[in-house]
Amino acid sequence: MKKINLNELISIGLIIVIGCFIISFAANRFFDIDSDFLSASATFFAGVVAYKLFNDWRIQYRTELLERLKDRIHNLFVNLENDYIQLHNMVVIENKMLGNAELISLINLTIDNIVNEIFFYEKIFFQYGLDEKSVCILPITVRKGLSQLSDDLMGKDIGSSDLEEYFKDLKIYLEGVEGHQKIINYKNFLNEDLQTLILDSISDKKGH
Repeated sequence: MKKINLNELISIGLIIVIGCFIISFAANRFFDIDSDFLSASATFFAGVVAYKLFNDWRIQYRTELLERLKDRIHNLFVNLENDYIQLHNMVVIENKMLGNAELISLINLTIDNIVNEIFFYEKIFFQYGLDEKSVCILPITVRKGLSQLSDDLMGKDIGSSDLEEYFKDLKIYLEGVEGHQKIINYKNFLNEDLQTLILDSISDKKGH
């Protein structure tokens, strides 16, 4: 967050005092109007400082908001990756058919939580008018990709398929790297994008 240092305060104060003195002198000399330039200077100075403090508060709040969002999304992706690895080991390595339904439900719950956070991130993305070319990955791409991952784990026709057929399809999918790599990429890309937003917020590059 930007700080108001002593040199900045002195510079602002001098500029305001000189400006008010010139205006006061001109008003008295040319229009015969008496004015108290010191009172006017103090009023302007207080207003400028109040504005800068308010602007710094907004920047600090926005930065903290982005930091909390980044941490929540990252932690959720860590949980998702760990559960996905556990599911992979259970199905592919241990060849267990029973018990994976609960783990898949947990994975889907985590995906739902991530999608909710991505919705919020998407609002921030459009509110600040971010350039699509400036990010590693768009929020909508993550949402659609996670929804597809959930569908792949659940099976396309799970309602009409028997358990053995579903387990076979699930094992084939988990033997590939697509699902796990998707999780890793989304986690890393989003973390990098949010870090960039936080740095921009701290430096006030996108301040209002």
